[in-house]
Order: sequence, then structure tokens, then C-alpha cells
Amino acid sequence: MNKYAELLAQGWDPAVVTRPVDPKLEKMRLAYEKEMKDKEMEMKRMELQLEKQRDETREKERELCDKELEAEKERTDLREKEIEAEKERKEKEVEERQKSTFTVYLYLYGPLIYLPLL
Repeated sequence: MNKYAELLAQGWDPAVVTRPVDPKLEKMRLAYEKEMKDKEMEMKRMELQLEKQRDETREKERELCDKELEAEKERTDLREKEIEAEKERKEKEVEERQKSTFTVYLYLYGPLIYLPLL
């Protein structure tokens, strides 16, 4: 539209200056533009699909890491419980040993003498 206005402003007759459009060439140009647009849309679709796959992969990796962290936490908790149980068992064992030692000495030597065996 601007070219038409420019030609009129310069005093040219647009009907004489403009060239007629060859319908075959115009069809080829339109077909080429449509083909390029279709290829561009296909590329965008492929990029979106690839990004979706990347997101799914990242999500799976994150879930795997979360599971590994949870398993590590459970192992740590279990180990702490085992350590606590071992500690309590040793305390009970020492307590029982002290009671039995004191009882044996009390029985053998009477209430005045207490010599624990180590």
C-alpha cells in the first residue's frame, strides 16, 4: 500500500509501473511459504516434545534421588536404633553384673565387706 501511495505522490501511474503477477509463480511462492511454515511448526512440536521428555527425565531422577535419600535416612535411623539397643544392653549387663557381684559378696562375706570383681 505504501508503494502505491509513493508512486501516486511521484506522479506515476501505478497501472503502468506495476507488473502483473504470474499465477504459477505466485502459487509456487505460496506453496513454498506454506511448506516452510509447516516445517517450522514441526520443529516447534519436536522441541516441545523433547522438552517434555527432558522434564520427565528430570522428574524421574528427582524421584530416584528422593527415594535414595529416604533409604539412607532409614538406614541411619536403623543404625542409631541398633547403637542405642546395644548401649542399653551393655548398661543392663553391667547393672546385672554389679547386682550379682554385690549379692555374692554380701552372701559370702556379710554386709560389711564389698569387693566387686572386675
